[in-house]
Amino acid sequence: MNPEDCLTKRVINHPSAQGFRTSHSGWLTSKAGNGRRNCYGWKESLMLREKMKPLVGVLLGDALTPTKAASIADRYSQCPYCVCYTSAGCMVIGVFSLPSDHRWWLEWVAENSEGTLGLKYAEVFFTQGVEASSSWARGEVRPNLKQAPCGADCPECSKYREACDGCPATHNYVGS
Repeated sequence: MNPEDCLTKRVINHPSAQGFRTSHSGWLTSKAGNGRRNCYGWKESLMLREKMKPLVGVLLGDALTPTKAASIADRYSQCPYCVCYTSAGCMVIGVFSLPSDHRWWLEWVAENSEGTLGLKYAEVFFTQGVEASSSWARGEVRPNLKQAPCGADCPECSKYREACDGCPATHNYVGS
């Protein structure tokens, strides 16, 4: 198997690659509106893979009490973008794997830590070479829930439909 085949096959398993498949030769293809198949070579496949590569962010925050920190970690660990979420004393630590165009989502949490998570203070860091896998990144999330696992009510949020498509685990999700 050549490297190009590996690249295209890895892309196909990503949830953002719906409608794409590999041809017998390992090239990435998609069905065009006219019924024909568009074929993408390894360079295009690599570019598509980079575009779809999940963004990995780390959230560090301070809660008022250790009990509040544990409660926040427990509540938000159910997020489809969450890789892991834990607490140590008053500190919360969350690792997220989310769509590359959702950088604003974690930055908003840091800017509005009290209003979003109930934290005194939060900072977000984005990795360059570290990869992590959330249930969203593995393609395991389906829009079956009435309310987001974290308890958020998407239609009531000021970011809903403006910047955010809603939680991918809910009926309110309007993304692709």
